[in-house]
Amino acid sequence: MGTHQVTVAYDGDGAVAPSTSAATTVTVTDPAATPTPTPTETPTQTPTQTPTPTPLPVPPVIGPVAPEVLRLVVRVAPRRIVARQTRARVEVVLRADSGRSTVSDRRVTVKVGGRTYRSGLDDGRTTVRLRAFARTGIRWVRVAYWDDVRRERVTSKVKLRVRR
Repeated sequence: MGTHQVTVAYDGDGAVAPSTSAATTVTVTDPAATPTPTPTETPTQTPTQTPTPTPLPVPPVIGPVAPEVLRLVVRVAPRRIVARQTRARVEVVLRADSGRSTVSDRRVTVKVGGRTYRSGLDDGRTTVRLRAFARTGIRWVRVAYWDDVRRERVTSKVKLRVRR
């Protein structure tokens, strides 16, 4: 209660410089000392509200909205694979039709050379390391993903060449 001099200071941080305000006089009064107004016999009239404008109608959707199509982007590294020496890596990215990487924690199945590899997706991506191939020749890498929500299977295949 009473009159006080107040100065506000800020020490600053890495983005904002320090600052201090000028001294200001503040008067604090006792809230119990202020009288409460006595109610009047006739209530005051409430102001009339202005009507809000009518919202414009939403145009109808023409035709069904097609869901985004999923696709698998598959790359094999390294480019030169040598029989009985090189263990190739298959990099898989699950993408939506719009080009964005989809967030999925499901599994993909990679089939190559009579073997099946399974790997879980982490934010729509995974890398599967293959065993070294015994013989030279052309191999097809087949990658499959099952989407439980859309109830659809997404597949992709890539050709790789094993050299000696």
